[in-house]
Amino acid sequence: NKKKAGWTYIANVVNDANDGATVKVAMNKATTITKSVLSELKAKDVDLVLTMSNGAKWTINGDDISTAKDTDLTVQYSNYAIPDALVKKASSGAVSTAQIKLGDNTSFGFSASVTLSFSTRRAGCTANLYQYDASSKSLTLIDSTTISNSGSATFNNISNGGDFLIIIK
Repeated sequence: NKKKAGWTYIANVVNDANDGATVKVAMNKATTITKSVLSELKAKDVDLVLTMSNGAKWTINGDDISTAKDTDLTVQYSNYAIPDALVKKASSGAVSTAQIKLGDNTSFGFSASVTLSFSTRRAGCTANLYQYDASSKSLTLIDSTTISNSGSATFNNISNGGDFLIIIK
């Protein structure tokens, strides 16, 4: 019975995947996707879904990869790096906010989606994802989505790591 683990195995599965396929990977405690897997995925219409140990899910489509490199995709909840005054100003009228850190502070080399879980009592609310720029002390809207009945929200167009603010209205 062939071992179904390790980056070499995953790279081979991605290589063999047909256009339109989805390859699912349980990341366990790993947080970095390897250059070898991204190289196999690049320019293919295949979705790679990475489930992190904390339940967050990254989705990367091969057509959205410009540069394949080892990429940190850590999803750290309760990361309070954004100044309180800026959070207060930006979240006026919000029912809730959350701060997260995604990866490190560099370009991923691709655009990806991340699916996060919220309380089901937030179902139907709008969740706005802002990236914090420490040098200009400003927030840039990355994506806006509606929280599903199950409490999940998928944010698209994430191409850089860093500190993020989610504002739920």
